[in-house]
Amino acid sequence: MTFVPYIGFALVALAALAFVAWPLRRAAESRKAKLLLGGAVALFVLGIGIGVYWTVGEPQLALREAQGLDSKELGALTPILIKRVRENPDDSQAWVYLTRIYITAGDARQAAGALGNAIRAGKKHGQESADLYTAHGELLVQASANRVEGKAVEAFNNALRLDPKNAPARYYLGIAAQQAGDIKAAQNYWQSVMADIPANSPLRSELVDRLASLGAPTARVAGAGGAPDINAMVTNLATRLAKEPNDAQGWLRLIRAYAVLGETDKAKTALATARKSVGSDATVEAALDAQAKELKLD
Repeated sequence: MTFVPYIGFALVALAALAFVAWPLRRAAESRKAKLLLGGAVALFVLGIGIGVYWTVGEPQLALREAQGLDSKELGALTPILIKRVRENPDDSQAWVYLTRIYITAGDARQAAGALGNAIRAGKKHGQESADLYTAHGELLVQASANRVEGKAVEAFNNALRLDPKNAPARYYLGIAAQQAGDIKAAQNYWQSVMADIPANSPLRSELVDRLASLGAPTARVAGAGGAPDINAMVTNLATRLAKEPNDAQGWLRLIRAYAVLGETDKAKTALATARKSVGSDATVEAALDAQAKELKLD
């Protein structure tokens, strides 16, 4: 589950437009010049969207940035933005757009750094955004092999400070609590999200699976339809995996849920089924073996 593209897209588009239009507008005095300006801006922004994808759509941005502005491989916009933020480190819009380029390139570490600078610059001007904090936290998570800790936790807490109902922040803080072994806190975070989101939200099934993986007694949650108890969650997860057996993470959650509930035979059966369904991938096989060893299922 990733929220970054949805959180940042509209903001980045506006930032790009402002970044391009402002210096051009100052140069356009006549009516004819302003009309030409409008068309030029529209074409330029459209060109950016296509050109960035084709030019920097590979995770090589870190190396290219190190080469500096003389690199002939860089597209036209990227060196302009890098130069802009070096000369004007408090230009939050430029940092946001540079973040988008790094995301397109698949470089979460660089994207997190750029967005962190955008947030820093915005704070200097008295501007903060819960959505930007959430996006920053997720990028930090992606850059740290899906560990939710340190600066990522700080970013999600800042998002909640500005928006106590921020669902993505609570979702990730639940993962942080689970990774830290605080099952009760994880349960509380995820149940609170389930109480607030629509019954047909794609996030709901993800949360049902995660709550099932906790294997702890689960109170019903008030809200649209409520939330099933832990046994119902585990059953639903098992039913879904029977129809969609290629979900490696789902199998790992189901195996752990059975083990925590003391249903060792079901855990072993799920492990055997998972190995047949998704164990051909070396990474998945290693994860299943590690979990089997941890839960003493082999």
